[in-house]
Amino acid sequence: MKTEDFQVMYEIEDTYWWYVGMRHIFLSLIDNHYHANSKLRILDAGCGTGGNLGHLRRYGRVTGIDLSSEAIRFCSLRDRQGCDLIQSSLKGVPFHDAVFDLVTSFDVICYIDEDLLALQELSRVLKPGGRLIVNLPSYGLLRSEHDVAVCIEKRYTSSQLAGMMERAGLTIERITYANTLLFPIEAVVRIARKWPARSISEAKSDLIVLPPIINRWLTKVLYLEARLLQRVNLPFGLSVIGVGRK
Repeated sequence: MKTEDFQVMYEIEDTYWWYVGMRHIFLSLIDNHYHANSKLRILDAGCGTGGNLGHLRRYGRVTGIDLSSEAIRFCSLRDRQGCDLIQSSLKGVPFHDAVFDLVTSFDVICYIDEDLLALQELSRVLKPGGRLIVNLPSYGLLRSEHDVAVCIEKRYTSSQLAGMMERAGLTIERITYANTLLFPIEAVVRIARKWPARSISEAKSDLIVLPPIINRWLTKVLYLEARLLQRVNLPFGLSVIGVGRK
C-alpha cells in the first residue's frame, strides 16, 4: 500500500462502514469459539494500522505483525496495552512452532505473491487445536482500480481458500462469503469501472469518506449479515472467510 493509504486507513478505520461492519462479522465468528477473558495468545497477521488490535485484546494477549514500518508506526499511536508490535513478513513469521491459540488475518494474504507459503507459516505457529480465521476479497472478476491502487495481488473463491487452508495443514471448520447483501450493486459497479490502462501510480483507492447517513446505513447492512452468519453460510459475497483448525 502507498504511504498515504495508511494515513487514510488510520483516520477512518474506526468509523468507516466497511471496516466497522466487517470487523463486527469477524468478531462474531470468533465469539462462536471463544469468550472474553479467554487468556488466549493471539497473532494478528498483517495488523495494518491496528484497528483490530484493541478488539482482539478482549480474548487475550495480542501480537500484531506487519511488513510495513509505516503501518507499525500508526499502530504505535494507539493504546497498546496488552499488545506487542513486530515488523515482519508473513512469509517468515518470527516465532517458534505452536505458539498461538488464535491467528487472525484480515484481508492480508491477498497482498502476498506466495500466499500458500504465508498460510503455511500462520498454520505453523498455531498450537494443536488452535484456529486460523482469515478474510479475503472474493472473485477475480471483481478486480478493479482499487485493487491496483492498494496492491492487492489476488482475489479468491471459497473453494480456492479452502484448498489453500487444507494444504497449509488445517482442518476446515467453516468457509463462507460475506458482504453479500451489497454484492449485486458493488459487482456491477466494479465490473463497469474496470481499471483503465494507465499508470499504477494514478490508480485510486475506494476509501473515501461518505456522508454519515450512508455510512450508518451500510454499517447496519453488515451488522445484519453478522446475525445471519450466526445461523447460515452465505453463498456469495464481496469477501470470503475461512475458519481452520490445526
